[in-house]
Amino acid sequence: MPMERLASYNIVPAGPGDAAALARVHVRSWRETYVGMLPEPFLAQMNPGVYARRWRRQLMAADSSELVLCAEGAGGLVGYCGASERGGAAEVSTLYVVRPAQRRGVGDRKSTRLNSS
Repeated sequence: MPMERLASYNIVPAGPGDAAALARVHVRSWRETYVGMLPEPFLAQMNPGVYARRWRRQLMAADSSELVLCAEGAGGLVGYCGASERGGAAEVSTLYVVRPAQRRGVGDRKSTRLNSS
């Protein structure tokens, strides 16, 4: 994956159509992040197809207090963030970015689509 600048990324809400790409990022980021912390056989058996089905179900069932944001670069999704909103405050529960896109400010970006509504 080529190096991209922060301005090259868009942060957008995820929908069920993003499930396969989210699954690829999910599996890749876990394999990159948890080497030596989780058993290698567990990481090796992670199946993007299984995770895509889980993501699709989750995104179709999400209520208005749940939000998944995707970080999109020129080559596709590079990260995601899951959060829930309660009483006007949001709590981030997950934030994963594939290694080539890390330390580029993707986790700090705000969604312009969300801010304009």
